[in-house]
Order: sequence, then C-alpha cells, then structure tokens
Amino acid sequence: WLYGVVRWLGIWDGWLVIWGGWVDIWGGWVDIWGGWLDIWGGWLVIWGGWLVIWGGWVDVWDGWLVIRGGWLVIRGGWFDIRGCWLVIRGGWLVIRGGWLVIRGGWLVIIGWLVGWIS
Repeated sequence: WLYGVVRWLGIWDGWLVIWGGWVDIWGGWVDIWGGWLDIWGGWLVIWGGWLVIWGGWVDVWDGWLVIRGGWLVIRGGWFDIRGCWLVIRGGWLVIRGGWLVIRGGWLVIIGWLVGWIS
C-alpha cells in the first residue's frame, strides 16, 4: 500500500512530485497526517506559475495556510513579499507585520510592501 502511494506521489532522490504537475518540493521533508501538511526547509513550487516559496516553512491545516520566514512570490507579477509571514484563513489574506490585508474583497496596504500590486 505504502509503495503504491509512494509511486503515485513520485517520491525519489529526496524530493516530491505530485503528478499533474502542480506541487514540486526539493529538500527538507514532508509529513502529512490528520489533514496537516508541514514542509520544513527546502522550497515549494506550485506549478502553473502562481506561487513560489523559498526558505522558511509552510503549514497547512483546516484550510489555513501559514508561511513563516523566507519570502513569497505570487507569479503573474502582482506582488512580491519578503521577510514576513502569510496567513490565509477562510479566504482572508493577512500578512503579519502590518503589510497587507485582504478581507472580503477589500484591499488594505499597511506599512511598507515590497514589489507592486497591479
């Protein structure tokens, strides 16, 4: 059973590809249990060019996404955030340290935002 899952996930040489081409993880490790996804070290690329995370770590649980440390690029060129962390809760986007808050379709820029927003 485990071998079948490993074959389906495409785990080899210390990195993970979930076929369909949307998640690619190099370095670090991935532990999935009880609906949690923890990625420690390494970096995460979600293919399709819209989300890139280098450094730091990522926690996903109960529909929440937390990015601590490192930096985040959401491709398509609409924002680039460095040296902070990101929380997505129930469709709300909050970048702590008073950088960027998107709630219910409203956009608030607080403090200094690296990059630009189209």
